[in-house]
Amino acid sequence: MTRPVQALYLGTELFSDMTIAVSAAVKDRLTGWGIRARKLTVIPNGVDLDRVAYDRDGGERVRAELGIGADEYVVLLLGRLDQNKRFDLAIEAAAPSLRPSARVVVVGGGAEREHLAETALRHGVADRVVFAGERHDIAAVLSAADLLVASSRQETFGLSVLEALANGVRVLYTTCPALDGIHAELARRVPSTVAGMGEAIAAAIAAGRGQRKPEQAVADEFGIGAVTSRIDNLYERLASRRSWRTTAARLGYRVRYRTAWPGQLETGQLETGQPGPDQAETTPANAAAPGPAPLRLPRPAVGGALASGPTTSGPAGSGPAAGVPLATIAVGSAATRGDGG
Repeated sequence: MTRPVQALYLGTELFSDMTIAVSAAVKDRLTGWGIRARKLTVIPNGVDLDRVAYDRDGGERVRAELGIGADEYVVLLLGRLDQNKRFDLAIEAAAPSLRPSARVVVVGGGAEREHLAETALRHGVADRVVFAGERHDIAAVLSAADLLVASSRQETFGLSVLEALANGVRVLYTTCPALDGIHAELARRVPSTVAGMGEAIAAAIAAGRGQRKPEQAVADEFGIGAVTSRIDNLYERLASRRSWRTTAARLGYRVRYRTAWPGQLETGQLETGQPGPDQAETTPANAAAPGPAPLRLPRPAVGGALASGPTTSGPAGSGPAAGVPLATIAVGSAATRGDGG
């Protein structure tokens, strides 16, 4: 994390009532930066379960495109090809188990591409490792796999692990903060060594292709509905608190609303179309110019990624906070995804 980005996070936090960390690891990092623990809460990224659901036809199509047989066992490495992902470690660990009927499929782009190809060649499995490049048909790619190996040195969340589990893919991982404290039947944590990881990969291949069943723990903890509900509840709790920021927002709303001029608003309504508490004052017939613009009160909304970087946002929906900016939430994540990692 560069100093300018860290400064941006800290600057955003000054104007917020609460910072959402997407994992305990991110919360610990933000605490180390000096953000007070009482202004931090952990709400994870949401997983779009429909977007990553198992797709038999899509999986068969991907295998055909990559020249992989229907009966071959596929070990998937998914994410940005950089040193932190340590895909060279995963390839070396898997190498002794790839013959006669297993393949490693590497999906992603990055600077490590040539190094990974050299690693496969050095360990005599260049013909068993397929580089698929960057792809956006994530459900089909996951559906073509039997095992995901996540070999990262460090992660702030581990979204690709959760997406694989939601698809029903078994997972071996070295670190995944999102799974801390959660029992996932399809996931197993493995050592960050060639021997330890290799033993786990060999056992998974020997066990064969099991029944495809999504990991229920992912739906319960990380489904979009569950996550947005937690954000919604947080926003309403913050909005109901009395602080200088919420008081100022209420006073500013009332002052600007009562001085709004007809023609800019329909009588007795906000720009959101919601009924207001008072009628707007009338304007003298000889008024030469319109008055000041009323306060815009859009419903707070959360973007596609619930933790895409330092921002202020609140949940869409109804409730005491909807339509009135009574509280501000800074969403904290130490990295943006955008690459399946």
